[in-house]
Amino acid sequence: MADARTSESNAITAKKQAEANLHIALRAFDEISDNLASRELPKSIQIGAAEGATLPPVSGLSSADAKLVQSLLKFYDEFARNNAGDTVVDFSIARVHQKVGAIYIRLGHYGAAVDAFERALQVVPDKVDNVDAESALTEFRAKTLNALGTAHLLGGGFARAIESHEQALAQLTSAQRAAGSDSLYRYELAITINHLVRARAAEFVSRQTRRGPRRPNQETKVVSPPEIDAEYQQAHTILAELLAESPGNVEFRRALAHCHRSVLPVAWANGDERLASTAKQESVTILRNLADEYADNAQYQFDLADTLAMTKYADSGTPLSKNDVEGLQESVALANQLHKKFSTALEYTVLLANTHHKLASYFIAAKSSSDAEPNLTATVGLFESLVASSPSHPLFQVELARVRWKIGEGHRRQGSLEDSRQILEKAISDYVEYRNTESGRRSSVGLLVGLYRQLAGTLEQLGESDLATKATEAAEELRRSGQ
Repeated sequence: MADARTSESNAITAKKQAEANLHIALRAFDEISDNLASRELPKSIQIGAAEGATLPPVSGLSSADAKLVQSLLKFYDEFARNNAGDTVVDFSIARVHQKVGAIYIRLGHYGAAVDAFERALQVVPDKVDNVDAESALTEFRAKTLNALGTAHLLGGGFARAIESHEQALAQLTSAQRAAGSDSLYRYELAITINHLVRARAAEFVSRQTRRGPRRPNQETKVVSPPEIDAEYQQAHTILAELLAESPGNVEFRRALAHCHRSVLPVAWANGDERLASTAKQESVTILRNLADEYADNAQYQFDLADTLAMTKYADSGTPLSKNDVEGLQESVALANQLHKKFSTALEYTVLLANTHHKLASYFIAAKSSSDAEPNLTATVGLFESLVASSPSHPLFQVELARVRWKIGEGHRRQGSLEDSRQILEKAISDYVEYRNTESGRRSSVGLLVGLYRQLAGTLEQLGESDLATKATEAAEELRRSGQ
């Protein structure tokens, strides 16, 4: 009997020690994962319609980060297997999978992120034994479903993204508590609704993009789903009420700014300049105040610069407004400060390159080559550094090729034919090399066709007719083969 009691006591002690070790490891993991998963990336990036369906946003993380995540996850999975059925452990392991999913999103590994979030939802316990734990469980499920929706959205799965966010909304609305008395609950509700707006907007804009640009004199019709406006208004109302109760709450303020900017893509797609102007100004005003009040907070500076850089396509038929151009110039100044202060943070480099590129496109459309040239030069230099640091990422490779194309075209128009030839040949050589890699096999053939045609025009003007013919033939062969 004494041996049995001793054995039981030892087992209890060992279990307590294991749980203590788990909590220590979880705290360490929290510090690592929160740092990795919290890096926000620009929402202002715009890429061509041909590439838009296949290019993931840039990651701010490295392959070393990915290896670290894998080793941590292996430890927690093993711990979970050895402690199956323990509610505390299950919830802790589910939280680990949720954080790992967030990190995979930063890495651009959306399939792995989906798997991690789905695993979190499978591992988390079905029931808990008190009201506070039940509230935490509901919040966890809603946040994980929203994260799952984001992973689907970034991977191009619009319908699945919408479905995940709708499930998150169902979790919250079925919770047995009064929404009007719980500010954290209402905040999570507003965030979830805003996720839905973003997913529906992305699906709508994707459909519009596939239809091609609107003709200059084509009548504008508002064709976006009515749910988008209704949900935007609902999220706006909740956040406005929360801010009326807690005017200084920075999370509520930032969420409202993001709520306003979530409708910008739909407003531009619909040609609704009034809504776009109002929503963007509301967002910028909130973020400018936050950036001024918290001057040392890089996140608010980034949010402001990113929102200022959100514009419709500068290459589209309608020119950017004076306010948009001034916003881009302010965004460049802010992003440049962030880039200098945090030179290894890819997200700041991407934002700066993206904003310079938009300004260059505007000045090219305005036939102001003297203003376009320094912005193009800055853009190509930044994307060259990004390609050097992350050679397999499609966005960097595509954007670098596109900017070199523009520079080559500009040189040709100015009569600098040898300069045009050199940069176009460099663009073609590097892009062909990239397309021969595993990550580049699905990249756009249309971009390469355009580069060859542009080179052919330059060679023809140089009197190199034979080489011009070969470049044209290469373009046609690629166009016919589609690969």
